Amino acid sequence: MKKNKMFLLLFMYAIALTSCATYISTPQANLKYSVKVNSYGEDSTLIRKDCYLFLSDTMINKEDLQFNEFHKQISSIMRSKGYNVVDSIQSANIIILFNYGISNPKTKVYTTSVPIWGQTGISSTNTSGTVSANPYSNSLNYKQSTVQTPNYGVTGYRSEQQSIESYTRYLNLVAYDFEYFKLHKKEKRIWQTEINSTGYSNDLRAAFPYMLIASRRFIGHSSSVEKEFYINADNLNVKKLKGE
Repeated sequence: MKKNKMFLLLFMYAIALTSCATYISTPQANLKYSVKVNSYGEDSTLIRKDCYLFLSDTMINKEDLQFNEFHKQISSIMRSKGYNVVDSIQSANIIILFNYGISNPKTKVYTTSVPIWGQTGISSTNTSGTVSANPYSNSLNYKQSTVQTPNYGVTGYRSEQQSIESYTRYLNLVAYDFEYFKLHKKEKRIWQTEINSTGYSNDLRAAFPYMLIASRRFIGHSSSVEKEFYINADNLNVKKLKGE
């Protein structure tokens, strides 16, 4: 955050110097995404909401198609919140820094009990016999046979170790008062929203619109505490955001 803060300060100062002469102040339906939102600040006192979206992560290529898609989705959410997303920073009174990404996989190893299948006993016993005559010796022969029907079930358990990998997808939005900066050469943070989603998929593109829809209510508003939401994969608002 300190790195972003210094970067923002230098960036805003340069912009202010160059512009001060002309600028006047549902996947399957049973699948769910878990999204955590932590938001600070308040934008309810803002009269003007002309915002410029500025990517703070220099490692992300702005020419990348994924960036264009994410920028479009963020812009759509901001417009639904009453903001006017402008293409030129000189037209903005609010700068919204954003960055996104996905963590390295985190491996969790756990032990499970696997049942062992086998014979547990005898359910029934059936004994039968046959009698035959020996014509040469004038005697009778008796032959008996017994058939047992076994029971099957769990005879015990064995322990097995298994591992799963999870990923944390994240998106951070921080809004600054650009007009205040140009007047005082100091940054003034209006609000910030931290969004993350942890799951077994490393597909950030799939999770991104769910993260935005889950956090929309608290963008520009305090969440008081970190809140967790579960969004169905067939959520209609997500489909609309994706243009489906």
